Amino acid sequence: MSDRPTEAFPTTPYPTEVLAPASTPPNDGGADAGARPARSRGRGWFIALGVVVLLAVGLVAAEFIVRGQIEQRISGEAEQNLPEGITGEVTTELGGFSVLAQLIAGRFDEVHLSAPELSFRGDALSAEVHAYGVPLAEGGTVGHAEGELSVDAAILAEQLEVPGDGAFTLGDGTISYGDSTSFLGQEIGFTVTATPAAAGTAILLQPESVEVNWGGASLDLGGLADRITGSEPVSLCVADRLPEGVEVRHVGVTPERATVRVAASGFPLDAEMLERPGSCE
Repeated sequence: MSDRPTEAFPTTPYPTEVLAPASTPPNDGGADAGARPARSRGRGWFIALGVVVLLAVGLVAAEFIVRGQIEQRISGEAEQNLPEGITGEVTTELGGFSVLAQLIAGRFDEVHLSAPELSFRGDALSAEVHAYGVPLAEGGTVGHAEGELSVDAAILAEQLEVPGDGAFTLGDGTISYGDSTSFLGQEIGFTVTATPAAAGTAILLQPESVEVNWGGASLDLGGLADRITGSEPVSLCVADRLPEGVEVRHVGVTPERATVRVAASGFPLDAEMLERPGSCE
């Protein structure tokens, strides 16, 4: 046997950092831990925004469809209820921001009716109506309405009971009509030129000049107009040509056409009452 001492195994342990297994660091709620919840919240907002957009698009589409259907229906009913002898197409435009909201409220903010190419026994005329605060249900009260009617001389002469022999012409802001009177046993014809003016349920004709035809000669009597026609204007009642409660607010005249504007406030939306004319009595 060898006298060399036996060398023992080293008693110094291996370093703990080598022997100890790697430990998993605790989840301290860092960036990686919160990434998935943040993405989930983002997707939630995106879905909510998409739903809102779809609802908005749906409301716009519904608004467009409902508005068009109501306008067509009003136009159809207006065409069916045109005064006797008048034919043509009527278009309707609803005012206000939202028709759906107006339907819920039970009243249209504004209704515009336009008929630019109407015909009355072969003569052309046009009409427009603006109504504000129109109830949906019959029997309600319309807040205010304004209308404009444009006609030629033939229609105006037929609707107005102008004195004289029926001769009727339009001028630049004037209306001329023929009449006759007896003077020194002779029949004298004359033509009155008058300025029209609105007067509620009547149209006034204020004589401006008179031209007399006597013995083949024409005499301009000028200031003597009141001696033939009187100093007061001629009043032509139109109440029986209009629905009850409607008044004339303006009369404009050109050589080609006459324009009459009418208005009414606080009148009931009732078919029978709208067809009932006023009275000239």
